[in-house]
Amino acid sequence: MGSYTDLSVAGYCILQSKSTVVPEAMTIFRETDRRVFTRRVSERNVLVWGVPAELDDAETETAVEYSCETGNVVDRLNVMGFTLGRVRKEFESGRQAELAKFESWTEEDQDGNWFADEWNLVKVR
Repeated sequence: MGSYTDLSVAGYCILQSKSTVVPEAMTIFRETDRRVFTRRVSERNVLVWGVPAELDDAETETAVEYSCETGNVVDRLNVMGFTLGRVRKEFESGRQAELAKFESWTEEDQDGNWFADEWNLVKVR
């Protein structure tokens, strides 16, 4: 069976792994954020696990959960150098690289219909 992990924000999964925890994701948590509890398997996050085929309320599992308030996560990320300014700068750098790629493709292939939707999405500011 194995163990599964997910990093969720407001119930929405943004990172999943099997068998091992992603160490980079764990850097935002402290041991005081840890909670171990027993839950029904049917209580798992349906956005991650889907709706159970059978609702067996008798089946339980031990869950280990790390959670903390958003402000704490923001503070910890800032200390590690992951500031909003840095994110904006790196996002814009990546966006500009994508724009350059699409522009080079139009020079090579006059019929850019096959990537037009993606290019238009990247153009939007």
